[in-house]
Amino acid sequence: MGFFNKKQKSQAKQQSKQQELYISDKLDENLSRVKEILGNPTDLVIRKFTVRSTNMQCAIIYIDGLVNDDLIQSNVVKNVQLVTERKQLPEKPKQLLRVIYENIISATIVKTVKTLDELFNGLLYGDTIFLLDGVDFVLDIGTKGWEGRQIEEPVSEGVIRGPREGFVENLQTNIMLVRRNIRDPNLRFDEYQIGRRSKK
Repeated sequence: MGFFNKKQKSQAKQQSKQQELYISDKLDENLSRVKEILGNPTDLVIRKFTVRSTNMQCAIIYIDGLVNDDLIQSNVVKNVQLVTERKQLPEKPKQLLRVIYENIISATIVKTVKTLDELFNGLLYGDTIFLLDGVDFVLDIGTKGWEGRQIEEPVSEGVIRGPREGFVENLQTNIMLVRRNIRDPNLRFDEYQIGRRSKK
C-alpha cells in the first residue's frame, strides 16, 4: 500500500508541476504568477485595460528598458483601444483573441505562446506579452528596442575578449544591460534609498 501511495503522490506532484508550466485561462492568475516568479521587479510593467466595445479584460506586460515604448503604444495599445471602428467583435474570448491577433495588432512579429517558459523567454528578450481573460494562451509581440546608447569600454578595465561595455550613471540603463545578458526569471533587483539628504 505504501508503494502505491508514494507512486500516486509522485504522479500528483508531476501533474501539478505540468499544470504550473502552462498558461492559465484566468488573467489575474497569470499576472500573479508572472510577478511571483520574477519577484515583482520595479522594471516589470503591467497594464490592464478593457477591449473597447466589449467587457473583456486584457493586459500587456513587458520589461521597461528592453522594449520600444512607441511600438507598444502605436501597434498594440492604440489599436486594441480603437477597435470600436469595427462593427462587431466576437463574444467568445478565444475568437476575440484570434481577431486581435490577425486583424488588430499591427506589429510585424506576433506569435502565440502556451507555456510559461516561452512567455518568460519572450518577456526577458524584450517582447511584450498580450493576455486576454478566458484564454489559455497569450500573444508574444516583437517590441525589442533597448537603448542603443554609446556604451564605452571602461578605461580602467579594458578587456581583449568579450563585449566592451561598462556601467553608466543611469540606473535604468545599467539594469537593462544586465537583463540583456542574463535572461533568467530568477534574476532580482532591489531598490534602496541611500543618503539622509540626497535620498538617491
